[in-house]
Amino acid sequence: MILGMSVPAFTAFRVALGLIGLLSGLIILFGILNDRRLPGWTALFLVTTIATSATGFLFHSTSFSRFHPMSVAA
Repeated sequence: MILGMSVPAFTAFRVALGLIGLLSGLIILFGILNDRRLPGWTALFLVTTIATSATGFLFHSTSFSRFHPMSVAA
């Protein structure tokens, strides 16, 4: 259980956050190309992308492998 959700439910929540961030980023890109400011979309983009990154730390890991940045080379 992570934040009261099962691991698959939490993963789906995190994927949804990521997709919302991606789509809002595309909307912001079109706004930039059309020389328009979109502060609401920018805020949504920042909140969802930061939340996606932060929730990645909540997944449980039992050990480090060589693919983890903090692991020591064997």
